[in-house]
Amino acid sequence: NNVKLINFKEIFSICGILLNTNTSSNIKQTMSNNKGDNLRSLTFSFENGTAKFTVLDQLALPHETTYVPILNIQDAWDAIRSMRIRGAPLIAIVAVLGLAVDLTSNAATVSELDRIAAADDVEGVKTFVFQKMDYLKTSRPTAVNLFNAMEELKGIVDNAENVSRED
Repeated sequence: NNVKLINFKEIFSICGILLNTNTSSNIKQTMSNNKGDNLRSLTFSFENGTAKFTVLDQLALPHETTYVPILNIQDAWDAIRSMRIRGAPLIAIVAVLGLAVDLTSNAATVSELDRIAAADDVEGVKTFVFQKMDYLKTSRPTAVNLFNAMEELKGIVDNAENVSRED
């Protein structure tokens, strides 16, 4: 049972667009703490089918440098809502990558996707993903970049004709 609606190249492309960059590998925003150290706003990796994602807790700056793990869309929603992360592009990126982590690495989500996909219910899988996107949009209802990113992803998901989690 394979669910493939979004691949990471498409996600990084969207993140690159949000930062007005041409290459997805340039997903970097830096800031400094009170020691003058440059800090990354987020870290993201995808290895062996598992996504790992952390965000810099901007509420703790400049006195403390703390990275908060984003393990599912609830964590992404909370980071956005609580203003742990700030800035229109970063809000959208955290939502997009939070969704990617949830769809690939959250055991409960993966299990539910596998259950839906086992019935060859492509529309059911799409609906499930769309509900998660709608949930993320409630984290910051006035965030235009967040809504635009979710709409772009919705188009990608909506155009998916088959489902496989291989890529």
